[in-house]
Amino acid sequence: MGTPVIGVPLSINVRISSTLDQPVTVNYRINDTTSLMFTHAQSERVSLIPVGDETFSAEQVTIIPQREGRLFLNVSAEIETELGMMAKVMAIPIQVGSFRPTPQVNGELTTGDDGEALISMPAKEE
Repeated sequence: MGTPVIGVPLSINVRISSTLDQPVTVNYRINDTTSLMFTHAQSERVSLIPVGDETFSAEQVTIIPQREGRLFLNVSAEIETELGMMAKVMAIPIQVGSFRPTPQVNGELTTGDDGEALISMPAKEE
């Protein structure tokens, strides 16, 4: 919700749906704490139960971007079934600012005899 800005809390609406009438445990995780932080009040693990006739549960997670670029909030949802635990893991991309790094090309870009683009990566012997 809103435009991601360094140092400013950003709320993200998460909707979880399930065909089972069971609580869903949602875990939020940040791999790189130099890029994102949770606010002090943000729970990193919550249990969601659909209310009434709703087909989904909604949760709002608030993070604070720490730098520009493409950042990721990892979300996992787990539900207990009669066959055991089922889980789904996803990453929510967050673009902060206009900085977009250019990917580095390893090797040398060439064209093959058939016109197909190739990357030549010769090995070095030492």
